[in-house]
Amino acid sequence: MKIAIEKYRKTAPKLSDWMEKNIPEGLEVFQVPYAYQRFLRTTNMVERQMKEIKRRTRRWPVTHAWRAIFPWFRIVPKHA
Repeated sequence: MKIAIEKYRKTAPKLSDWMEKNIPEGLEVFQVPYAYQRFLRTTNMVERQMKEIKRRTRRWPVTHAWRAIFPWFRIVPKHA
């Protein structure tokens, strides 16, 4: 890694500074036990939680609610 940083030090100083700061931080995930690495590297669990929240908070049309609450009504009110 140090070789790559030094290689780009003259031609791309911003890149070499970024590499020096961020690459070691990005590789820290491999220092934890293998069983936990998947949880640290992926955002799948977060994405799944957001999808579940959206699914559970979706509004239902009011006409379905009226039919469920008052199944004996043959005519559903127009305002519902």
